[in-house]
Amino acid sequence: MAMTLRVAVIGVGSMGRNHARVWAGMPGVELVGVCDLNLERAREVALAYGVSAYKDSIDMLQKVRPDAVSIAVPVDEHVPVVYEMPGGCRCHVLMEKPLSNCAFSCEYVIDWMRKADRVLAVGHIERYNPAMIELKRQIDAGDLGEIYAIHCRRVGAFPARQRDVGVTLDLAVHDLDLLRWLTGREGEVVGAAVRGGVRTEYDDSVSAVLRFGTISASVQADWLSVEKERTIRVVAERGVWRVDLTVPALSADRPGRPDSPGCFWTLGEPDEPEPLALELAEFAKVCRGEAADIVSGEDGLAAVRLAEQVLEVARERPCPVGA
Repeated sequence: MAMTLRVAVIGVGSMGRNHARVWAGMPGVELVGVCDLNLERAREVALAYGVSAYKDSIDMLQKVRPDAVSIAVPVDEHVPVVYEMPGGCRCHVLMEKPLSNCAFSCEYVIDWMRKADRVLAVGHIERYNPAMIELKRQIDAGDLGEIYAIHCRRVGAFPARQRDVGVTLDLAVHDLDLLRWLTGREGEVVGAAVRGGVRTEYDDSVSAVLRFGTISASVQADWLSVEKERTIRVVAERGVWRVDLTVPALSADRPGRPDSPGCFWTLGEPDEPEPLALELAEFAKVCRGEAADIVSGEDGLAAVRLAEQVLEVARERPCPVGA
C-alpha cells in the first residue's frame, strides 16, 4: 500500500487555494497545513479543509513536517521561500510557474533542491490540459506528418492579482514551454516586440517569432484584450490542427478527408480530472519514488531562458511581428 503523502501549501491566493482544494480531496494524500502572509486568507482556506493556518512558512514547515509542498507565492518570493526552508525539513517541491523571474535564480533553486536530494517540479499546468495531451499523443504517433509551423495566442483582460512580472513571464511562458514539449527541440528567438506601461511597469503585450529546428513558431500574449483566447494552431503536412485550451477541444482540418473539417476530440465526461489534479497526481507519484510525468526544474529553467531571450531580442533587435 502506498504511503500517505503529507502535503502543505505555501501561498493560498487564487492558484494556491486550488492546490489546497485538490490536495485535500486526493486519495493517499493528507493536507497538513496552509500558509500565507495574509493570515485571514490562510485561515479561510484552512477552515475549509480542517487544517492549521500559518503566516510564516518556516514555522509551518517546522511544526507539520510535510513530505511535499506546493509553493504558489509571487514570483519574486520563489527563491527566498526555498532558501529559508529549515534544514531538517527536506520537502519535495512543486513550484508554480515560472520557476523564477530570471535564469540565474532558477539555476539556484535547481541546485538547492538537487543538494537536498528532493524532487523539484514546476507548475506548467497546460501540459496537463487534456486537449494538449491528445495533441502531443498524435504528434508523437506521426499522425500530423511533418510540422511546418505552430502559432500560439494567449490574450485576455488584465488579471486581478499581484503583479511582479510582465506578460512574457506570466502568460507567454506557458506557450514557450509547450513549444519545447511539442517539438522536442530547443528554441531560438528570431524577432520580438513588446509594449509596456499600459497596465503595469512591465511588458503588457508581447509578440515573438521563434524557430524550433525546422519548425517556425509564433507567440502572442497580452492582458489588454477584452475577450479571453487560449489557442494553439499547428500547421502540418496532413492538415491544420487547432487546440482551444479553454474548452478544451482539439480539431483538425485535413484536406481530402471525408471527416474534415471537424472536431474529433473534446473534453470527456464532466467528472474527468481537471489539469491541476492530473499535475498534482503525477507530482505525488514521483514524490513516492514512482515513475511519473512531471515538468522538471530544468524544463522550467529552459522556459524562463526563452522568455528572457524574447525580452532581450525585443530590446536589441525588434521586428514587427503579430498583430
